[in-house]
Amino acid sequence: TCALPILCWVCLVFFGCNMCIEEGDFIKGMTFPGVNAPRRTNESFRSKTNEDYHKGLSPLERLPIDIISVVSLDYMHVVCLGVVKRLIRFWVNAKKMVRIPQKKLNLLDINIKNLRKYYPSDFSRLPRSFQEFENFKATELRALLLYTGPFLLKGILKKNQFKHFMLLHSSIRLLVAQETHILYNDQATSLIKQFIRDYIIIYGPEYISYNVHNLIHLPECAKIHGPLDKFSVFKYENHLQEIKKKIKKQGFHYKKHIIG
Repeated sequence: TCALPILCWVCLVFFGCNMCIEEGDFIKGMTFPGVNAPRRTNESFRSKTNEDYHKGLSPLERLPIDIISVVSLDYMHVVCLGVVKRLIRFWVNAKKMVRIPQKKLNLLDINIKNLRKYYPSDFSRLPRSFQEFENFKATELRALLLYTGPFLLKGILKKNQFKHFMLLHSSIRLLVAQETHILYNDQATSLIKQFIRDYIIIYGPEYISYNVHNLIHLPECAKIHGPLDKFSVFKYENHLQEIKKKIKKQGFHYKKHIIG
């Protein structure tokens, strides 16, 4: 048993990335600003080369798998619910220098309302006002990032913020498509690296969170597992309510579904 559990916890946070050995900085919280840290490998993980990353044995080590490549990132959480939602939070609630002025925010809401009339039925949810962004579902954030954002946000965001958003839009569009996720993988990597560098300048180094850092690893995941949608958890979202119904109560309700 470790005599310094707090120290172990700190080490784990500073070396929290599952795919590389980037050492975080503590700036109002943990940040991971680097984009070129050496990658972890199955061998380095199992031999615990980066000692500060490990905290005991992982059950995955019992399996005959390449731990680093098999355990992948999920773009629904990392990008949509993570990075995109954080960007909207900046635009709506943050300090004045990155916040959308109220006049333009009102214009954006008008444009979103008009867009609803022509929104294709392929999308499961109609777009909503940015004032409701905290309640946005992952599919709404994905639609904004991949489809509606480029024309809804042009002229609303400042030029440097819009160009920054387009770096994310372009890179994820390349990685999500069957035709381009391998062919333009290097270009997507370059766009993501530039997105992270510009993120530091526009929003501050203290906001390079674990999700923002993990963008750098998505091209590698796409090389291994295919287009991002192929291994995202979007497909499971519709079944969550059914799962919740089976486990929300203890005792009889649980036994009824599990046993009988």
